[in-house]
Amino acid sequence: MIVARGEPGHRPDQPVAGQADLPDNQAVSIAHPKPNPATITVYGADWCRDCRRSKRILAEREIPFAWVDVAAQPEIREELTANGYPAIPVIVLPDGTILMEPSDEVLMAALGGEAEVTTAGAASAHGAGYSPSASSSSISSS
Repeated sequence: MIVARGEPGHRPDQPVAGQADLPDNQAVSIAHPKPNPATITVYGADWCRDCRRSKRILAEREIPFAWVDVAAQPEIREELTANGYPAIPVIVLPDGTILMEPSDEVLMAALGGEAEVTTAGAASAHGAGYSPSASSSSISSS
């Protein structure tokens, strides 16, 4: 099954909807985004409102994550773009699922929680949610 990039369930080792096959039909080795089985990795920039929103959701749920500032590391931003992820944030879950510029609802569903839209239109988290293993650690969560 081909899943659109940014949709729940997309993994970097799966073909992307609309992606052309390589001449030899072999998988491409992707440096970024790459999954880390120990933690969630968020590629973004401090100037990006969607990045700040995603970081806030993770912080409110006390979910550790590694932050990769693509504004400070433009070569990583170029890799993300070259590999089909031109928008930020790009969030890589420990199981390899990749979310590109997810809505609150998509992010919270991927984390295992539920999103409830309040009367003001803001989403809030409910439910058990994502629980990292005791051995996982955070690189940075600012």
